Amino acid sequence: MVLVKTTLPSADRPLPVQLGALAPMRTWSDNTGKYKINGRLFSIMDGNVKLLKENGRFTTVPIRRLSEDDLRYVHEQAAAAGRVLASNF
Repeated sequence: MVLVKTTLPSADRPLPVQLGALAPMRTWSDNTGKYKINGRLFSIMDGNVKLLKENGRFTTVPIRRLSEDDLRYVHEQAAAAGRVLASNF
């Protein structure tokens, strides 16, 4: 796992948790369980996660729409990068 750290506050810059190409591919679900997508966590910024999909395109998902498991994963990855996300997500 390659961690990228920035010296600027996360409100000013994306929080690159892992380089997208090296992050594990996983299935993401929304908080209703109705929608699923395969992708890699690319970044966390402004209350959203940016996912790199299998087809090479990006999609942005509001953190508040993630399933509990995905939310836990995002918090774990942020903590591994030395960041703490706001608790209102």
